[in-house]
Amino acid sequence: MRVASKLPAPITAKLDDDTAEKVRRNHEERLRRIELAPGMAIGVIKDVFLANGRSTPVPHGMGRRVSVWVTAPRRNGTGLTTPFIVRVDGSTDEVPSTPDPTQFVTLLAGGWGGTGVTVDILVL
Repeated sequence: MRVASKLPAPITAKLDDDTAEKVRRNHEERLRRIELAPGMAIGVIKDVFLANGRSTPVPHGMGRRVSVWVTAPRRNGTGLTTPFIVRVDGSTDEVPSTPDPTQFVTLLAGGWGGTGVTVDILVL
């Protein structure tokens, strides 16, 4: 789910004065660059269940590689050793193939015991 919305479309009508038209085109280009900046598209994915010891691909819908921030886990099981959540966006021995990182972020939770944990994910 995307949280940020796009900026309103700039005025595209050609202006009579050459200087005014140059300014309009300049502003249009700058607004377009701002819209494409990674910080303009922030998403929150709520209630993601991460099974203990398994990689979990989570679709983010950003169309590019993202940075993630994971909230403190809400435990669903019992037992606790050395808990961790890591991002896995590449093939490893433990995860032989991962989905396209421009569409998914793959997370791995371990050490929580029981069935796993539930987290919220902020994607930037």
